[in-house]
Amino acid sequence: MRAILVALILVAGCSKKSNDAPKQTDPVPTTASGSATMGSGAGSDPVAKPDQPAGGSDYADHMKKGDELETKRQWGDALVEFEAALKAKPDDPKALAEIGFNAYKAGKLDRAKEASEAAITKATDDKLKGSAMFNLGLAIEKDHPHAAESLYAASNKIRPNAAVAARLARLLSDPKAQKPTKDGDALLAKLKIDPMQAVAGRKPPKPDDAELERIFDEAGVGWQGATGKMVAVADNVSCTEAKDKSATCTMEADIMKGDDLDHGKLDVTGDTAKRLVANLVKRKIKGKKNGDSTVYAVASLRCTSHNVEAGPDAKIPPDDCEATP
Repeated sequence: MRAILVALILVAGCSKKSNDAPKQTDPVPTTASGSATMGSGAGSDPVAKPDQPAGGSDYADHMKKGDELETKRQWGDALVEFEAALKAKPDDPKALAEIGFNAYKAGKLDRAKEASEAAITKATDDKLKGSAMFNLGLAIEKDHPHAAESLYAASNKIRPNAAVAARLARLLSDPKAQKPTKDGDALLAKLKIDPMQAVAGRKPPKPDDAELERIFDEAGVGWQGATGKMVAVADNVSCTEAKDKSATCTMEADIMKGDDLDHGKLDVTGDTAKRLVANLVKRKIKGKKNGDSTVYAVASLRCTSHNVEAGPDAKIPPDDCEATP
């Protein structure tokens, strides 16, 4: 019964987009100030924009600067501004939520966890509270995926959001996310959030497909919802691998920007790009030499996540991905 309830939550999250939904989650991915980023509103990995007094010009100025820097994906600099805003207005849940997301993106997971917990405790607005739950899930997902899954479900319940539902759908297919941890359960109990029950009848995706889903999440490729499944698609994918094995990739996709999706060009660099090249090679995509570099290109990459059971005895298909040359 719990699995069916979760499925209904997922469908709700996928069937509509909230215009005022808060702004993270890898796959994850929104931000309190409404900037276009992966996590803070759904992740990247969402933070809402409730009407709150600004607490002085210092607070407002730092929040505005932080939002501008976050839009430019300058996470560390944005974090400095949001921390300054919090200093100007102590315990402000909006600033705390922004700190939680930007600290996560800047790789400061302890601060992300601390700020997101505080935002959940301080927030009285459901959109902001749900956004902070999502951000906390992003911060703990690697070590406590079951607790993160539970946070995503709680977030999506109080403010349905397609990006959150997508991240939850993918965790539901991950066997590791079905195994609670002591610290994760303690955190859920502290925040009074119900832990998720294991979903029966669901097989994990193949390793290469699970890896591509993680790559999509890190790159910010968004998931679109439909009855019974969600899909993520990247078109005109081109990766260039240099002689030293560094790589850069470009693609066209629905990009997660807070709680919404915006179709456009996406640039992927660093380790994520290198792993995408490796994934294409495993899918037998042949590279073409271009001087000292090698170019790997496909017309599209598509991942499908099935998230609704057809009946009590139905088996949910595993997530799957495919490349179209």
